[in-house]
Amino acid sequence: MKREDFINDFKENPPSYRFKIIWYVGVLRNRDHNYHVGYCSYGKGVAFVTGDPLKPFYVKDVTIQSLNDTALAVCSDAVYCKNKKCPLSRGRSRYDYTVIEKELEELGYGFNNAKSNVVFFEKPVLNIDILRRSK
Repeated sequence: MKREDFINDFKENPPSYRFKIIWYVGVLRNRDHNYHVGYCSYGKGVAFVTGDPLKPFYVKDVTIQSLNDTALAVCSDAVYCKNKKCPLSRGRSRYDYTVIEKELEELGYGFNNAKSNVVFFEKPVLNIDILRRSK
């Protein structure tokens, strides 16, 4: 697909290129700080972990594009992504974030059960130590 064709198609059909991020705000605790976890609906995994209180409100989706049929698609946030399972991720991390997914699922807070794109937790349900143990 030519670049101009992609841009025109993107303008006409944006949902076909955008994949939502489900945010669990305040779900993870590290001493005195709460962290937020973003789950990517394209890569089906935890893509973001941040302490930035605003990130869940301005990173609502990722854009996936492929400029031709033979090239691998490109993700708009690939360099920030922590999902090692996703073939588009270019982010680096020393932790295995699938542990967060498993723990949340066991507690009944799996991302598949999320009722909205942003879910607020009054108190964190996980401690960041689960990541340190998963190295």
